[in-house]
Amino acid sequence: MKTKLLLLAAATALLAGCTDDLERRSSYSPEGGLQATIPAYPFDDGTRVSISDDLHTFTWSDGDQIGIYYLDGDITAHAGFGILTGGGTTGTFTNSAFSLHPSSTYYGFYPFNENATVSEAPVDFTGQAQTRNGRAAHLGAMNYMYSVVNTDGEGNAQINFHNLGSVMVIKMVAPETKTYSSLEIYSDNAVFTTKGTVSMTDGTVTPTETSNSISLSLGIIGEGLSVTRRDLLTFYLLTAPVDLSESTLYFTLHQKNETGSAISFAHRTGKDMKAGKAYLYDFTNREAPYVTFGGSGEQTLQMSQEVPSLEYSVNNGAWQVLGTNTVTFGAGHGSLRLRGKSAVGTNGATITFGNSTPVGCSGDIRTLVDYENYDTANTSEAKFKELFKDCTQLTTAPDLPATTLADSCYFNMFRGCSSLTYTPELPATTLSPYCYLAMFMNCTSLTSAPALPATTLSENCYISMFNGCSSLTEAPELPATTLAPGCYDGMFYECSSLTQAPDLPATTLAPYCYSGMFFRCTSLTQAPELPATTLTDRCYLMMFDGCTSLTQAPELPATTLAQLCYFCMFNGCTQLNYISMMATDISAMLCLSSWVAGVSSSGTFVKNAAATWDVTGDSGIPEGWNVVTVDATPYVTFTANAEQTLQMSQEVSSLQYSVNGGAWTTLGTNTVTFGGTYGNLRLKGKSSVGTNTAKITFGNVTPVRCSGDIRTLVDYENYSTVNTSEAKFIQLFENCTQLTSAPELPSLQLASQCYYYMFHNCEALTQAPALPATNLSESCYLGMFQKCTSLTAAPALPASELAPICYAYMFAECSSLTEAPALPATTLDTQCYIFMFWNCTSLTQAPVLPATTVPRKAYQWMFWNCTSLNYIKMMATDISATDCLTDWVLGVPSSGTFVKNSAATWENFYGTSGIPEGWTVQTASE
Repeated sequence: MKTKLLLLAAATALLAGCTDDLERRSSYSPEGGLQATIPAYPFDDGTRVSISDDLHTFTWSDGDQIGIYYLDGDITAHAGFGILTGGGTTGTFTNSAFSLHPSSTYYGFYPFNENATVSEAPVDFTGQAQTRNGRAAHLGAMNYMYSVVNTDGEGNAQINFHNLGSVMVIKMVAPETKTYSSLEIYSDNAVFTTKGTVSMTDGTVTPTETSNSISLSLGIIGEGLSVTRRDLLTFYLLTAPVDLSESTLYFTLHQKNETGSAISFAHRTGKDMKAGKAYLYDFTNREAPYVTFGGSGEQTLQMSQEVPSLEYSVNNGAWQVLGTNTVTFGAGHGSLRLRGKSAVGTNGATITFGNSTPVGCSGDIRTLVDYENYDTANTSEAKFKELFKDCTQLTTAPDLPATTLADSCYFNMFRGCSSLTYTPELPATTLSPYCYLAMFMNCTSLTSAPALPATTLSENCYISMFNGCSSLTEAPELPATTLAPGCYDGMFYECSSLTQAPDLPATTLAPYCYSGMFFRCTSLTQAPELPATTLTDRCYLMMFDGCTSLTQAPELPATTLAQLCYFCMFNGCTQLNYISMMATDISAMLCLSSWVAGVSSSGTFVKNAAATWDVTGDSGIPEGWNVVTVDATPYVTFTANAEQTLQMSQEVSSLQYSVNGGAWTTLGTNTVTFGGTYGNLRLKGKSSVGTNTAKITFGNVTPVRCSGDIRTLVDYENYSTVNTSEAKFIQLFENCTQLTSAPELPSLQLASQCYYYMFHNCEALTQAPALPATNLSESCYLGMFQKCTSLTAAPALPASELAPICYAYMFAECSSLTEAPALPATTLDTQCYIFMFWNCTSLTQAPVLPATTVPRKAYQWMFWNCTSLNYIKMMATDISATDCLTDWVLGVPSSGTFVKNSAATWENFYGTSGIPEGWTVQTASE
């Protein structure tokens, strides 16, 4: 039996006891087989709640068996009846050796257990595991049922089963964005039956083992259930009937891999839980999360101007129009709540508090836009600019969950909130112009910033966002690879406690994009890599101006400079003593103006050997520095801000290395020191088979950046035209957890297994290299980025014809991946996408799958445990190949949208190997 998707293992029908006597006495065999019906679990009287249909639609499934038990004097027998047809609440069962006599009494029990007797059957309520939020499928495995078998003389036999258990339905709002491993329920009075026996004749459960608590495991075994703060959580747990009406129950969520870290909810009165019914334990707050203010002492609030429709309530009193009235709250007055119906938000109105008493704010800002429909409110015009500007009393901020942002929506919102220690989450991935401009400017108590997952930026979106946040020690990740004008301008201006910059993976720049980004970050000791080779006007203008702790500049690979691109870039960096800059063309206006004014009086300047310019001073090569020239070949290059070592696991024929521009030396399996004062490490070779299976190992935890063209290991003299059809780089960087960037992989000719597991478990890698090849080979990308847990976006995959196993496991376990690559291929091959996105728990939308014919195992396990996935468009019309969809959506959410080819003739193909259960199905012609 299952709830829609649950399949139980098939068991062979067994016959025990006095078989000869049974067959002699039981000569009756119904024509239609034995008919068995499953009852639903109605909610206890008086409970009115909208609940998932899963709890009411238990259906028989292939492989199910029920047990039939018989007693006549000293003759006993039992047998398993296997299902003939399933899919409904009534199933047909049969047993070729065991037939039923109409005048005898038989008992039925589910599930069949050959250790049961006609007197009793064992029950076990432990080991329950709910794999997904809001689904009751797991109950089917132990949904114990019993009944007398009713037979008549006209070829009919019927079992109307009775449920032996009670179902607890627990609803709560997720308190935090976490991964939870289990839900535990503790009773301070009554005990739960964990194991016991059930009477075959009347259904009474007799405990053999009891406990004050009972647990429900969450998520796929070992993985847990990942939820987002304020998600509505619904859990189902089966228990033996128990009277909990005199008990206080404690509901505890345990977090995965965090010993002792749990969140408890108390329910003062349990319920008298009867067999066959469901009981709701509801911890959700059904009232809207209004913007709420509280304080330990008396405080007042006033708006600088009237916001249409804005209302307030003090101490849960009547709602009144706020206008510009002064409202008293806090201490004995109680909390103050605000709500509204303003499509434009507060639109420039500013809050003022009346005294110095600290104020905490909570709730959802969208309740000021439309409190009745806040979770679906259109926020495209809602602005809250300067709402809390200079509110020095504010200690916490309301939630800002909107993903559609208006221009300047949060401009100056918390500017000058010097007591603010908590920042709300900012989940938007597509930004609008000026949306976060100076949002937290001069919030001097902030020590950390919120995650900033946006990959689509807009003009000046982050400009001066944390300007003057002098206590900020940690910067958020910035995953965007294509920038917008002024997007990061002054973002961390004068963040004097910031010690390390975020990675900046962008290769497509825009004017002013990094201008003044780290201006006067005096504690910054490590600069981010700047991989772009094509620059724009003012792109790095004053980027590190005044960074007095910086000793080494990032590699500057661009050969042609743009107007004012490096203007004052390292001005005032008094300890800077190393720069590698490959420019050959510095003719653009003021491109180097004052770029190294005030740097250390001695250092090393690495210059392109092809450069003919010879400018020294503040606008060229710093006076007194040693100049080292290197050729312009894009050798595979490793850089680190501190000492690091590299070693190859085996010798690669002809592979040579150079440290800090020095002589080329055979590498072999020698350990080579580089990074920090040692300078960068370059590799070159002449190996038609690449590095084959040789692996790199770094000697310590210091992060390492890699750049250059991988083809320079195949033939560094002719790298741009070299034949790479035999070149392999199998497992080259596997387990290099220090690697933060990858070399270029521009080859169009791919060998079989060429990039097999190349970056496997490179957990610090934030950007994948471009993969332009359109002619693939067998297993070419197999497991290439598996377990790259910092990777948020995948490279384009332009191939239209695939090879066997080509993309297998490619992004498996990339838990931060939010953007999948387009998959334009219409001609697939065996296992081409198998496990491709397995465990990509942040992925919400699958790439469009345009192929109409799916080969053997092509999509097998493709999206397994993608717990955030809610959209799939799959245009297949032929899914007849063996295992082509097997468990491809196992573990995805219980709701979403599935777009199906309007020409597809296959129907009712639901489950983990088809259309996910509970998803809305749409059709499309292309």
